[in-house]
Amino acid sequence: MTTAITFESLLVAARSIASDVAAAHADDVDARARFPQETVDALRAARLLSAPVPRELGGAGCSMLELGLLCSTLSQACGASGMVLAMHYIEVACIARHGMTSPFFRAYMRSLCERQWLIASVTSEVGTFGDTRSSVCAVEVSGERFKLVKDATTVSYGQHADALLVTARRAPDAASGDQVLVLLRTGEYTLAQTGNWDTLGMRGTCSPGAKLSAEAGIEQILPGAFAESSSQTMVPYSHILWSSLWWGIAADAVGRAAAFVRGQARKQPGTVPPAAHQLAHAHAELQTMRNGWAAAASHLPACASGTTSYSIAPTPEAGGAPSSASTVAVTADRYQPCSPSGPAGTSAASTAGAFASATPHSPAHATPAVVSRPPSTWCRKFASV
Repeated sequence: MTTAITFESLLVAARSIASDVAAAHADDVDARARFPQETVDALRAARLLSAPVPRELGGAGCSMLELGLLCSTLSQACGASGMVLAMHYIEVACIARHGMTSPFFRAYMRSLCERQWLIASVTSEVGTFGDTRSSVCAVEVSGERFKLVKDATTVSYGQHADALLVTARRAPDAASGDQVLVLLRTGEYTLAQTGNWDTLGMRGTCSPGAKLSAEAGIEQILPGAFAESSSQTMVPYSHILWSSLWWGIAADAVGRAAAFVRGQARKQPGTVPPAAHQLAHAHAELQTMRNGWAAAASHLPACASGTTSYSIAPTPEAGGAPSSASTVAVTADRYQPCSPSGPAGTSAASTAGAFASATPHSPAHATPAVVSRPPSTWCRKFASV
């Protein structure tokens, strides 16, 4: 009899993986722009990949807040590893929340819990200019099978995944916004890489463009329209989980700065280090970020009731979910306490040393351009019509 997996046990495992595995390989992952395979193997062994799956299907049934804590814990050691985990959780959530009327998808969720499969996303496409709610490619059904060809601008860790969740038009004659999600398992598709992946940050996600060609059974088309799974799950999960991992990156930056300032204080007992006030400001910003994404996460479970839906909207009010821009600002504050006299600033910008930040914090500088989140976002509830 399999012992039930709890969030508490998963969090303990995530902390251990972050410190013992992810941190040990983070520099090499970033330097070589390679997939964090060691970390994913450890996540699989600890059964962390099934955290969002409902308990009745063998998962841990983690809440949005709990998933955010797992992602932020991992990203404090390796930003790329946290990103891979967050993207996987988003795909699993789409299936777990919108596919449970399908015997195929219920069985797939059980198998994912047993085998700890990793799911990648293929939502971007040449010709849609970054609009994930629009597709050029279409599902072509013939009997009980369908074919699909998609020219994707990015396929996040596609060569390392066990399955892909792909957006496409419902049929060749469907409008660009009339989309569905389809699940493709290894052996049902081919990926012909069309670009390189040598980026500023996000390097370990290994997300070059690729031409996707696939054939599978029609039961692998997720029930319902992508419009629903996008607004109710993919968008809010993306904003909150990415915000949590950005917070994790910023938390690691502030932690390194605090260690530096404590070292200054020990060298000059009885004096306040000149950078202490900057560190205090960074701590305050960090707490604001944490409160923002945690508050947004606490509202999301109501979506499961079917009476409300959620969307992310920009707002000037405090308490917004943190954006990538917030992470860049906090990591910038982190450099200032470490560089009051020049030489420490050089070490802070280095890839080696106790206070080095170039490798672990580089993802924060890529995401404003790549993900393009608004400066302040929050999870706002709307009554369903």
